[in-house]
Amino acid sequence: MMKKIMARQPNVKLHTLEEQFTCFPFKGNVDDVYPHDYLFAVDDDQCFGWMNSGLQTKDGKQLTLLGDVALSNKLVVYDLENQSIGWTEYNCSSSIKVKDEQSGKVFSVGAHNISAASVNSFNTAKILTLLLFMAIFFGNLM
Repeated sequence: MMKKIMARQPNVKLHTLEEQFTCFPFKGNVDDVYPHDYLFAVDDDQCFGWMNSGLQTKDGKQLTLLGDVALSNKLVVYDLENQSIGWTEYNCSSSIKVKDEQSGKVFSVGAHNISAASVNSFNTAKILTLLLFMAIFFGNLM
């Protein structure tokens, strides 16, 4: 993932701070940097909020885990057909509908008590869920 991000920023020079954070010099407004959810400031540097987990895959490659800070209020989207992963903003106090492909049954996953105040976010959840499944089934995600 880092190679893809950095390929779009050929002039950015990376360095390591505190022997664990990959950083780059940045003098502008951090709000202009995407994705803002996993960047944090150390002096004049912006750092990726990813740490080496100390784990490795069976083939010896290192793993990077995104945790609660990076994924707070996000709906994680898995595109199995294209073997990609992504996320979108989401009200995690809402529930989503998931369809079991074998049985055809639809299940509600997540919060069980949706108040009248969250009707708009529930409608948003329905739209996001529909888009999620369309992207997965039609292979147009990312």
